[in-house]
Amino acid sequence: MSEFRPVEATFIYTPQNEVTLTESGGANPTHTSQAFDCERARTIVLQVIHNYDESESTDLDVLVYTSIDGVTFDTEPYTGLNIGSDTVKSIPISPGFRYAKIFVRNNDASHSTKVTTKLCVVTSK
Repeated sequence: MSEFRPVEATFIYTPQNEVTLTESGGANPTHTSQAFDCERARTIVLQVIHNYDESESTDLDVLVYTSIDGVTFDTEPYTGLNIGSDTVKSIPISPGFRYAKIFVRNNDASHSTKVTTKLCVVTSK
């Protein structure tokens, strides 16, 4: 007798790919990604890569904003973290929302930086 197993799929999105953020107060200290569909997510992990040689920023906020329709997003973050330079950090995110956007902000007033974020979404049908 064969056992029924739900079909799984893993999606790796890159909301920010070596995005340059100017120093706090500069022309471009923030970046917001497009919306990603997480409706069928069983597991979600956010990875932040902030370890580029030319990056000296020591204060980076990474925030996750959620939405039920992909148009109107919460004004308060669902979750987030603050990381310094030379850091790669992965955090699990509890599923239960339909759409997510990743927002990054450089809080360092003296240094610009580059950041990459990856969103791993594992679904089951």
